[in-house]
Amino acid sequence: MRKPFYWKARQGWYVKTGDGSQVFLSAEEEEAYDIWKEMRAADGLGSAAVPFALIADSYIEHAKRALAPKTFRGHQDFLVSACASFGAVRVADLKRHHLTTWLDDNPTWKSDWSRRAAVAAVKRALNWAIDEGYLKVSPLAKVEFPKGGRREVLISDDDHRRMVLAEDGGRQPGARVGELGRKPIRRDLCFRPVLIALRHSGTRPGMVAAVTVDNVSSHLDAWVFKDHKTRKKTGKPLIVRLSPCLQTLTRIAMASRKSGPLFRNSKGQPWKSDAIQRRIAKLQKKLGLPPGTVAYAYRHTWTTSAIVNGVDIATVATMLGHKDLRMLMEHYAHLEQQPEHLKEAAAKAVRRSG
Repeated sequence: MRKPFYWKARQGWYVKTGDGSQVFLSAEEEEAYDIWKEMRAADGLGSAAVPFALIADSYIEHAKRALAPKTFRGHQDFLVSACASFGAVRVADLKRHHLTTWLDDNPTWKSDWSRRAAVAAVKRALNWAIDEGYLKVSPLAKVEFPKGGRREVLISDDDHRRMVLAEDGGRQPGARVGELGRKPIRRDLCFRPVLIALRHSGTRPGMVAAVTVDNVSSHLDAWVFKDHKTRKKTGKPLIVRLSPCLQTLTRIAMASRKSGPLFRNSKGQPWKSDAIQRRIAKLQKKLGLPPGTVAYAYRHTWTTSAIVNGVDIATVATMLGHKDLRMLMEHYAHLEQQPEHLKEAAAKAVRRSG
């Protein structure tokens, strides 16, 4: 392992490992050399005496090849931030307080969801090192942070209709084009198909944004994605079966374009997942919709509706692209928000067959 070198652009001391990775050691030269000496004595990664930054950087190199781009970026952002906070700390010396201090120094991570995701990225890097044989145990294996509560609500038929009306210029008896009641609403018919696709497909907002003409099946009854979030777990393409309404919407979109994204904004550019999220956030605020009305809530709404309407959970899980039922039952099926369905199920559970 070569001696540490100063990287002026990043204002820190780094070392180059055998695989070419450049690992941050410290902002101070003396401390960097002390860490480097420990690393040499520990023979590279294979010891808990190495600084966390070495494990994190090596995992990032692995994650770049192994994870979906969006997932990788999330892990990378968290780990780069963690290294800036406690990257020079030896793995063997890592304690819960290192995580707590790091999280508290990042006030933007206020929710349990974001704090849990940050900790998960750190723990995943350490677990990867164990799987690779670099470490024997993780010093943070028993560290747990509160589980995030469900952020989404179910989007009612009425709230969905209000959002579609708002994007249709809000035409109502006695209302001028561009108004919903008396409040002016920007007229943009290009977002209506996105709302309908979210409502009828049950797929992730990112997939609605990503669907292209090439993803549409020959019979125009499905969207087929070879690359998707759970491909490595399921080993199969994601097939989004289209409802009659969504089949019609797809045919209309296909008629006006021969290639490229199916859904586009008023400038002819493809919708992006972040733009969809922001647009619905604006609608939620403008129309006074319940907190938690976000783009992803459509997926939860579709799932719960499918189960309430009698679609068996194994079929629902398959249609969502999940390998098993655990994710569906833990995160997607909001049956507690369907009291009438549960009341009917309670009666059905004790109903005599004869």
